[in-house]
Amino acid sequence: MISKLLPALAIAAAVTAAYAPIAGAQAQDNWPNRPIRMIIPTAAGGGSDVLGRLVANHLSTALGQPVVPDNRPGAGGIVGVSAIKAAPADGYTIGFSNSSQAVHSPLMQAPAPYDPTKDLDAIAPVNKVLIVLTAHTSMAYRNLRELVDYARANPGKLSYGSQGSGTLGHFWVEMLKRREKIDIVHVPYKGAGPAAQALIAGEVHISIADLFGIGGNIDSPRMRILVQLSGQRSARLPNVESAREAGYPDLASDFWFGFIGPRGMPPGIVKRLNEEINRISALPDVLSRINAAGNERMAIDPAAFTALIAGEHKTYVPVFKELGLTPAAAK
Repeated sequence: MISKLLPALAIAAAVTAAYAPIAGAQAQDNWPNRPIRMIIPTAAGGGSDVLGRLVANHLSTALGQPVVPDNRPGAGGIVGVSAIKAAPADGYTIGFSNSSQAVHSPLMQAPAPYDPTKDLDAIAPVNKVLIVLTAHTSMAYRNLRELVDYARANPGKLSYGSQGSGTLGHFWVEMLKRREKIDIVHVPYKGAGPAAQALIAGEVHISIADLFGIGGNIDSPRMRILVQLSGQRSARLPNVESAREAGYPDLASDFWFGFIGPRGMPPGIVKRLNEEINRISALPDVLSRINAAGNERMAIDPAAFTALIAGEHKTYVPVFKELGLTPAAAK
């Protein structure tokens, strides 16, 4: 009896395998037919949460299904991004994250809880955060090259403030120090606001901050912007060169906010989401929210977004290890 069943089971398996691609295509064609969960790795009410929810509202209208925010704060974004990684890759769970949560935070654990190049799908960025290197105006240097020359001539006499160990304001300066073999003392603070105030008060000589975090201090007679950390000069600071223009293309860092998902999402769904999000980010209410925070709209396709994340990951993995920010893996 069993021997008679085996050929029939084999035929059934073959038929199922043959129709699987068709079923997958139909699932994409019918998507979405139920609500979509949008995981946000921060607490409700913050700037990124407000922007994510605004985009989600427009996305709900475009897709004809609710896009429901699900805040999962904790551990520098690791809790939320880990939840995105663990979700089914069927297009019904996406996440609104940033480069720190997706790329930097996991590098501070060993083993890393996720690898953005293997465990996540890049869907679409929404905006680029304008990050700048600032200096107290009492110092003579006026750009990045002059800062490096001064630091080389005065080893250990300069200090820089950061938003805390492991933040962009910490490891970017450490990358600069490693590249140029200069000595600048790190002074960590508890957040962007205290770090900016410390610079203005003259407690530290330089500090990295986002344009929104600087706020009204951008015109302070005690603060000077030396360089934009991005690869391209921003129209919001037309007279300040980018890191690439300053001769540091390897240190160009684009801090982004955008949509990601669990690895293996259907390409058709990723493409649809990308097109809708790129369209939504140009809508007047969304664009005004982005610009009000001192940021810039960012619209690229999934392949370019994937390449951006992969490039950041490749850059920062060795940096975090060399700086001792990644603990030794358990043997």
